[in-house]
Amino acid sequence: MRRRKVRARAIVLELHSIGKDASRYLQDIIDEVFRGGIFDPAPVNVRSNFSNEALGYFITSAKRKEIIVIN
Repeated sequence: MRRRKVRARAIVLELHSIGKDASRYLQDIIDEVFRGGIFDPAPVNVRSNFSNEALGYFITSAKRKEIIVIN
């Protein structure tokens, strides 16, 4: 009797949690990048959590990783 090799498949799921302020910052970037209608307001710099008018946002997150193996 021959044994047939079966390749297992895996799904890797990573979840990152961020705060509301970081979420608002990322949404502001999306709103600025994906605009283009004739009635959109003029472009502006998105809010930042740096001082002295520096651009950007410092974000930390918790990470959870799950690996699901499907035979």
